[in-house]
Amino acid sequence: MMQVQPKVGDEVGYGRHHQWGTLLYHGFSRVVKINHHGHITLENGKVFNKHGDERNTTYGSRLISADLLRDELNVVEEQSARNRAANELEELLKSQRRGRGDFCVISDETRAKMIELINKL
Repeated sequence: MMQVQPKVGDEVGYGRHHQWGTLLYHGFSRVVKINHHGHITLENGKVFNKHGDERNTTYGSRLISADLLRDELNVVEEQSARNRAANELEELLKSQRRGRGDFCVISDETRAKMIELINKL
């Protein structure tokens, strides 16, 4: 169910989530028309029913408040940044191993980079 009923001219977000909550795709648009049945038409041509489900599609998107979608995208971006930092730290640690499996002496520069990456986690 939609959180807020949009009005003509309002910016809204839309998207489709995987069954486990992962955002598959998303977009933003403005409401240009709401007919007497409650069907909501966006600038980009997408049409949603009064419950916020995209019409005439099998696996359509759902309407969501633009602010809520932006918040969700910020959370996804923060998680991606942490994942990138973790992967970079893992690669940096792997590069410090010698052939026998032990570690070489870590330079101050490498140590500073490791601390920076750990703080991003």
